[in-house]
Amino acid sequence: KEVPYRVNQVNRTWRMESGVLHIYTDLVVSTKSHKKLVIGPKGDLLQRITEDAQRDLTDRFGMPVELKLWVREKGGQNN
Repeated sequence: KEVPYRVNQVNRTWRMESGVLHIYTDLVVSTKSHKKLVIGPKGDLLQRITEDAQRDLTDRFGMPVELKLWVREKGGQNN
């Protein structure tokens, strides 16, 4: 299965702490089924997305980055 083509990224906040850039981001999808696809079985896909993005951001910023991702449904409750 593939990730839905329509995933919006919303950066909630970021902060520097002890030389590490902490970034908190929501991935917003339109349906519950899309949410399940993005998270993947046992959270495996979301973990892989987080690790890959964190590695890319660390390379780009030249400093350690701690990335936290949450998947939310558009218009849904805080999931």
